[in-house]
Amino acid sequence: MKITSTSTFSVGLFWFSTDYKEIKEVRGQKEISSSDLTREVRIEPEGLHAYHDFPREWPRGRLVLVNSVFTIYVGEDCDIDPVPLVKSTFGLSSIDNSKFKIIHHYHWNTK
Repeated sequence: MKITSTSTFSVGLFWFSTDYKEIKEVRGQKEISSSDLTREVRIEPEGLHAYHDFPREWPRGRLVLVNSVFTIYVGEDCDIDPVPLVKSTFGLSSIDNSKFKIIHHYHWNTK
């Protein structure tokens, strides 16, 4: 699943394949504009993972914009760099990697 746009970007909830090679589903997208990238704001996806019925073995993640930095939340068991997948899925290919922060936390582990 990919989100593409030239003037807006998105944050959202996502689910990886069990081997972390792809993002299988995206939900709760919230559009953000290029002007949001230079402001001190926190923009979060709509809803929670629990609102969606996907297999529990699919690892999950969350993309949030916090004060001009895209924060990617993934489980401690995520053994890949999620930035390339998140950038291509959410239409963020033009954003420099220095604008991404990864947070590993047990909350995001496969349940």
